[in-house]
Amino acid sequence: MLRNLPRGVTQPVLLELLNSNGFAQGYDFVYVPHNFATATLCGFAFINFVDDDTAERFFDDFAIFVGWPNEGNDVPTVEWSTNLQGQAAQMERYRNSPTMHSSVPEEMKPSLFRDGVRVAFPAPTKAIAAPKCRSLGQCKSTIRN
Repeated sequence: MLRNLPRGVTQPVLLELLNSNGFAQGYDFVYVPHNFATATLCGFAFINFVDDDTAERFFDDFAIFVGWPNEGNDVPTVEWSTNLQGQAAQMERYRNSPTMHSSVPEEMKPSLFRDGVRVAFPAPTKAIAAPKCRSLGQCKSTIRN
C-alpha cells in the first residue's frame, strides 16, 4: 500500500512509475481509489506484487523514492496491507463494488494484470450500483455517463 501520494498521481501515472522503475511485470493488481463524492483522488494506492521478492524490492526502492511528480509536503510511504493479501482477495473485494460500474472510466477502476498486461476483471456476481455522488455536477466531472 502506498500512502500520501502526491496530488495528480492517478492510476496511469502510478503504472508508468512502476514500469519505468523496473516493476513492469512484477504486479498483478493496482488500484488508486477516488472519492466520487468530491471528485478527488484519495491519496493512496493498493498494489499486489506477484511474489515476495518483488514486493520487498518495491518496499525498499519506493520507501526512499524521490521521482514523484508534483511532490508536495506529504512524503509518500510504503506499508504492508494487513486487510487483504493476494490478487484473488483484491479481485473478490472489488468485483461487485460501485467502482466497477460501467459508468466509471477504466483508468479509475481497479486493474488486474498478467505478465505486465492488463486483463479483464471477472464479471460481477450481482448487479452493481453506480458510485454515489453528492451533486450531479461532481459526478459528471468525475464519471463519464
